[in-house]
Amino acid sequence: MANLYRDAYWSQKDLDSHIGEARKQATKCKMGCFSMDRMKYYNKQLCQRKEEGYRTSFIDLWGLMIEYLLNDGV
Repeated sequence: MANLYRDAYWSQKDLDSHIGEARKQATKCKMGCFSMDRMKYYNKQLCQRKEEGYRTSFIDLWGLMIEYLLNDGV
C-alpha cells in the first residue's frame, strides 16, 4: 500500500504493475528468515533490547521477521 500511495494519481492509472509486485512479494520464498545467520541476528537484537531495559516477547521476534520479509532480506 505504501508503494501505491506514493503516487497521488494512483487511482487513475493501470494497477497491473502494482498487483504484480504485490503478488511477487506474497509468493517469494520465506525460508531465508529462518536461516541460522538470521536467527543469530534476531537473538542479538532481542538481547540488545533486553539490555536496554525493554521487555521482549514473541511479538518482537515476529516484528524482526516481518521486517526481513518486507525489506527483501536486507
